[in-house]
Amino acid sequence: MDFHLYGKNSELAFMVVPEQTGKINFEKTGVMLNCNYCNDNIIFNSDMVSALEVAKDNLPMKVHDIIIYPRN
Repeated sequence: MDFHLYGKNSELAFMVVPEQTGKINFEKTGVMLNCNYCNDNIIFNSDMVSALEVAKDNLPMKVHDIIIYPRN
């Protein structure tokens, strides 16, 4: 299932957009991604980027941080 992440000019750059897609609820689990060449790639100039588009460009992204939000 596709998901989106914020582009490099956002305050939350490279964080997965908090939405429920597929089996992972990104509203309850925050995921921050990182890659070595993200800042130089024009695909990240937009506000949001599709993870499928990142995969099509063959950009090696890695999980930088996982944030698990408490229920309250």
